[in-house]
Amino acid sequence: MRGKIPNPMKISIITPAFGQLEWLRLCVASVADQSFGAQENGLRTEDGGGQGTDRGDAVASGSPHPHSSVLHPVQPPLAIEHIVQDGGTPGIEEFAREVGAEFYRDGKPVFGSLPPTSDARPYRLAIYSESDAGMYDAINRGIAKMSGDLWAWLNCDEQYLPGTLAFVAEWFSDHPSTDILCGDALLTDEDGRALSYRRIVSPLWLHTRLVHLASLSCASFYRRKTVDQAGVFDPAWRSIGDAEWMARIMKAGMRVSACNRLLSTFAFTGQNTSESPLAREEGARWRLAPDAPPSWMRYPAILLYRFRKIMAGAYRRRTTAYALHHKGGRERGEYVAENLGWKWGLEKGKDVP
Repeated sequence: MRGKIPNPMKISIITPAFGQLEWLRLCVASVADQSFGAQENGLRTEDGGGQGTDRGDAVASGSPHPHSSVLHPVQPPLAIEHIVQDGGTPGIEEFAREVGAEFYRDGKPVFGSLPPTSDARPYRLAIYSESDAGMYDAINRGIAKMSGDLWAWLNCDEQYLPGTLAFVAEWFSDHPSTDILCGDALLTDEDGRALSYRRIVSPLWLHTRLVHLASLSCASFYRRKTVDQAGVFDPAWRSIGDAEWMARIMKAGMRVSACNRLLSTFAFTGQNTSESPLAREEGARWRLAPDAPPSWMRYPAILLYRFRKIMAGAYRRRTTAYALHHKGGRERGEYVAENLGWKWGLEKGKDVP
């Protein structure tokens, strides 16, 4: 019918949480921003591939950035559902009241309502407090509650950059054969200062299975059918469940794309699991499992991965603008970081293979 407004595309964001209320506050704010900034593009990058600024517009690192640009509205309209799956954090009910969320304890509503998210109500925040068996079990519980056409998970110490979800919805609309989208991410310290820029290439099954998962969950997005067809996370894996799940869905033949755009930030908080001893132990055990590829294929997989990173410009230094919420701040701040490298955090001085 002429003039009919299309149904909104809905995206569900799941945040597993426990004991990180200060970080959760920033994460929630970054998702809430997306419903008000659906027409807002990020700031341009040097290479046109994401948020940032042309080198000629750069200002000192950490200084407010005065420039922004406007993107045409995403089609179809965007509706956002943010599900926080909390494992029983003290004070979570008071937090839910403070941020205006629906709140459920052990599956029962305490306050708030559950109307469908729509173009008339484009943003919904719901916090569920119930015991779980770890992060991946918490994500599985969120998946069981979600209703989006697209979905992703965002940990407490991560944030979406302005306009990310509008861009993601438009990407999936324009690329119907893509099942999984991977974007770039900015690694920061606890105060929001940029440490490095991670240009992501789409992960491959062999590299994921023998080395590590090349994408970052904070900048990855999925169609609903990924869980409908391949199932949910195996909670037996406490630290590498995302790699095991991605390997499983890639082996099922789902298509992964990379967009070469800066979509999110990841803060080193001291509680990240990706570099923990448990993650290294689980990764080594998974690579030696009976269904793993032969170990001699590890180094060819690394060489291919690094070649693809070179071709994608992943090892270039970048000057990039970014906007995020920071501790103690009432509003999102906009900043520019100059001459960013690619290593996994400057204080670590190394990259993963």
